[in-house]
This record gives sequence, C-alpha cells and structure tokens, in this order.
Amino acid sequence: MDSATVPTGKQLLMWVVWGIVVLVSLLGASRSTVTFTEPPASVLAVNTKREDRWKLFPWLPRWRWKKSALREYRRWKESYQRARRNARMARLLLQGAVPLARIVEGLTLRQVHYQLGALPVLYALLETLQVRQIINRHCPTRREVDHGTIALVLVLNRLMFPLPIYRVADWVGRTVLESMLGIDASKFNDDRIGRTLDALAPNLEAIWLEVSAVALRQAQVDLSVVFYDLTAFIVHGRYEKSKLMDFGFAHNTPSNKRKFKLALNTLKDGNIPGLWQIWKGRTADQATVQQNMDNLSRWLHMNRRSLSDTLVVGDRAMLSAKIAVTYDQLNLRYLSGLRPATKEQKELLPIWDDETFEKHPIVSGENPQYWGRSCRVRFEYDGRRATHKGLVVLSGPLRDQFRKSREEKLEALEKKLSALRESIGKPRLRSKKAVQR
Repeated sequence: MDSATVPTGKQLLMWVVWGIVVLVSLLGASRSTVTFTEPPASVLAVNTKREDRWKLFPWLPRWRWKKSALREYRRWKESYQRARRNARMARLLLQGAVPLARIVEGLTLRQVHYQLGALPVLYALLETLQVRQIINRHCPTRREVDHGTIALVLVLNRLMFPLPIYRVADWVGRTVLESMLGIDASKFNDDRIGRTLDALAPNLEAIWLEVSAVALRQAQVDLSVVFYDLTAFIVHGRYEKSKLMDFGFAHNTPSNKRKFKLALNTLKDGNIPGLWQIWKGRTADQATVQQNMDNLSRWLHMNRRSLSDTLVVGDRAMLSAKIAVTYDQLNLRYLSGLRPATKEQKELLPIWDDETFEKHPIVSGENPQYWGRSCRVRFEYDGRRATHKGLVVLSGPLRDQFRKSREEKLEALEKKLSALRESIGKPRLRSKKAVQR
C-alpha cells in the first residue's frame, strides 16, 4: 500500500490475502520444495558443456566457487530470517490473542501510519481566517469538491511538505486530512488542482483583501501607521509580450534588465503586508501614490477604520504638490520627505543658522544628533492650494559627512593650484589666457 489512492476493493483483497497467509502459518501447513532443472544453454554453435567449454576457454576456472558460495549464503540467510519470523510469531501466539494488525505488521515489517504534525494548528488557523468560505464565495463551482477545499489542502501542503501537484493526492492519503475532510485522496489529483488555480488567478487580489481583513479583525491589529514603498524584481527569460515585465529605473537594479515593481502597504503593528499591487517595470514611484491612496482609503473603510486616524509614511519620492492636495481631499494624514521644488520651498532651508538649530534638538540627550525647526509648507496644483505642517531638519552625521567631503575636495584643488603656480612661465603656460584655461 505505497500509494494512498489505491481503491478500497483492492485494499480489501490485500487484507483477505494476508488473512489466508496467517491462517496457513498458524495451521502449520507443510511446505513442498520444487526443484527446477535448468536446461543446458547454447550460444550459436559453441558447445557450453563444462569439459568442452574449458578446452575452448582454458583461462576460465573449472569450478566457480564464488558463485556457489554466494548462492549458499543467500539460501542460509533466507532460512535464518524465516526461522526468526516463525519464532517471533510463536512467542506472540503463546502470549495469547494476537491482533490482526500486529500479525500483518510482523509479516510485512511495515505499516502505514497517518501523519499529524502541525496539521491541527494550521487547519484551525485557516478555518479561523475563513479561507475556504471566502474562496468559494469568489469562485463558486458545482463540482463534488469545491475550490475552497482544494486551495485549503494546497496551502497546507505548501506550509508543511511542499510537493509537485501530481503528488499532493498521495500526501493527503498519508495524513489525517482524508478523514477530517471526508473526501477521498484521489480527488486531489493534479488536474483538479490545476482547474482550481485557473479559477483563483483572476480573483487573487479580492480574496487576499478579504482574508487579510478577517485576520486584522481577529488579531486586533493596529492600523494607525502604514508604511508605503515600492520594490523592483528582476526577471530572466523571454517576456517580450508581457504587460508587466518592462525596462525601467529602480534603485540598486540594472537598467538593462526587465523588471516589475511591487507596491506594498506594510502595517507597523507586526510588520504585516496589508495591501499590495503590481506595477510595470517602467512605472515611476510617484505615479503610484494617487491610486494607492484610493485603494488604501477603500481598504480602511472595509476594515472599519477612520481615515483621519491612519498615518501613511513614505520617502521623498512619494510627495509632490498634486499628491499633497490629494491627501487633503481624502482626509489622510501622511509623513514624508520633501525635495524642494519651488522657490518658496527652497527659501525655507537657510532661514536658521547652526546655533539656532542646536537649541532645538529633536531627541534630547547628552549628545543630540538631529535638530529641527517647524515651518509651514504651501502646495499649489491645478488651482487648488494646501498648507501643511513641515519640519526643517539639521542632520549632524550628514553635516559632518558633507564637511569632510568638502575639505577633501578643497585639499585636492589646492594641490592642483600649487602645481599650476609652479608651472607658470614654462612652455605652453607663458600667457594669461593659457594659465586661465
């Protein structure tokens, strides 16, 4: 019974055969030995009798003692193992009634055991998240086994013991899932799993949103802070006809490779990915913020969360005048860096000197590293205006790095000027125009 998908009738027949074997062994049926005589073999016109063969091939030994010794050893070993099995069975019989399962195990030296592992915990978790019900709501079917059950088994297999889909049915038969679900393991064949994956493909995003909403509700995850950013994935292969794989710019990725981008909203509480979306490889980060705000507002409403209670955190590539005005329209709070683009924004930087900054550390302590001064930042886009609270930050480590870099460049420039000063008056540097050049 190596395969878990053996029909029930064949399994019953195997048990009947083993029962007959047990009865025969208990009754002590006599065993008869039949000896078969192998006819002499001949190859073409060569006589293979021992005496003639030795004359034709004198280098062959007259008596193949190694082969005979191996045959005798195997016969002795088989007799010894048979004697041990009979002795073990006799001891069991002398002890009293012997269960049939014990007899079969002793004869076959192997018994099928159902695997348990983490299945009770994972199965209960997926049922708590209502994975099966949500999938069946988005992917209804009239088949005997619904898509939700197939997906549930596939998720459990991926979490516990990932296998190719054509081996999932055998894995189900070796676990307690067959009895828990009340479905024969043969129903989880690769064709059935393939049809379920085809049905899930166009509904993955909607299914994920509902499952994540149930998880956030059950675990009471805090949605007050959401981090938004994009990351790029390089792909290899032939993707000329793909709508997503494309050339584009992304940090720390080569520009001559096709890629796609993943926009991810991660919750501060537990670092849980709450909302995601796939973009083309050439899509700019700033171009995704508008749609992400719309999706995020709908997602927060679905999770019964007020938009004004959520803070969206992003980097400076996620902010512009258009985005800032849209944040006001949706009543979403945000925290982001700003690249000064207008004259008014650039004039905010040199207002305070270092002494004024050092009186206002952001984090108090003996050796503060960052200082800040609050300000008001004005945005204007398409006739709409917005005024947001800003903070001009003086970074101590960044300032020291810039000062060191500037000193190194000035020192290198001073060396070049000294070399030029010594070369004045020599050939090719005798005129003022040549020196200036």
